[in-house]
Amino acid sequence: MMTRIGSPRSLHLSLLCRRGTMAAVCVMVWVAVAVAQSSGDWPQYRHDDAHSGVNPAESTLSVANVARLEPIWTFTTGSLLTSSPAVVNGIVYIGGGDGFVYALNAETGALIWKTLTEGGGTACSPAVFNGVVYIGTGTDTGFFYALDAATGKILRKGANGGFTSSPAGSHGVLYVGSNDNRIFAASVAKRKVLWATPADNSVGSSPAVVGGGVFVASESGTTYGINAATGKVVWTTPTGFPVGVFSSPAVSNGKVYLGSRGDSSIYALDARTGAVVWQVPLEPFEEVLFSSPAVADGVIYIGSNFGTVRALDAETGATVWKQNPAASGIFDSSPAVANGVLYIGSENFNFYALDASTGELLRTLPTGGPIFSSPAVSNGKVYVGSFDHKVYAFGLKN
Repeated sequence: MMTRIGSPRSLHLSLLCRRGTMAAVCVMVWVAVAVAQSSGDWPQYRHDDAHSGVNPAESTLSVANVARLEPIWTFTTGSLLTSSPAVVNGIVYIGGGDGFVYALNAETGALIWKTLTEGGGTACSPAVFNGVVYIGTGTDTGFFYALDAATGKILRKGANGGFTSSPAGSHGVLYVGSNDNRIFAASVAKRKVLWATPADNSVGSSPAVVGGGVFVASESGTTYGINAATGKVVWTTPTGFPVGVFSSPAVSNGKVYLGSRGDSSIYALDARTGAVVWQVPLEPFEEVLFSSPAVADGVIYIGSNFGTVRALDAETGATVWKQNPAASGIFDSSPAVANGVLYIGSENFNFYALDASTGELLRTLPTGGPIFSSPAVSNGKVYVGSFDHKVYAFGLKN
């Protein structure tokens, strides 16, 4: 069921998912994928195909003014939110635990449309390219959808084993992990699956795609380097067996970065070989759960379940700074970095802004529930979902 409420003032028709038949995927995606439609957009989970978690185009919010960050609007959905928003051409897209995918006016929070999906709700995050919203639903049984970004109309739907992995788009191909222990690549121009590579367990991690390689981890703790063209596994590296990896990799300067719940470590792997470049064990009880790293200006940022945000040197793993803004909270949310500010939500109901260079806490904003959703920064606002059923937009009031 699709419910359309209205259109934003400037609607352009070019407008934690962590958790499949091949034929199903092949009919689900058919519109060419491209890069962000405008420079300030946040079109997919972790912003880009490398999963940097960084919006380099942000210029409104800064270290100098983020202390004045306030709620601009909230929108109440029908259930808790773990999906992370995408923001494209003035519209915020997010999946809900109530089974609806929502499109909201980025300036006002007004509902543009909502579309009911099957599969028991969605925890994964949408990817939005060339007027189409791609998103998966369910855990053990679910569907993968392509929705018209302007109207919410279902363009394609296919049954599958369930998705908590968020889709990544790169050069006309969608990549996604599935709960039936596979990683898929689908060409949207050719309207077919290019390959489906088996994994050793469910793949809730979201793939990063860089330099002809696909990098993703399984819930058995194996990190994969896969040839993007053929689906051939080039290397595997154990990164935390047997508990697994729920963190999604980020790739920068030939290295793959991720956090492991299995051995409570942060890893840097060689993107060509999978060799461990460095491994930083965390303090006792400070295991990384679902937080995925951001990479900005040679620094890795990641949250842990000890209420700690860490900044590490990307080359050596040495600590740049460590901040504990949420002593009673857990960071399942992943950090977003823009214009020198780091944003992250916590299970203690609070949303934080920190100085990315020093770790200084600049702003704390309460919400009405735990925050598993990862923020998206776009055109002077920060968007995030909460367990209180609400989507929040934070910005500077006039």
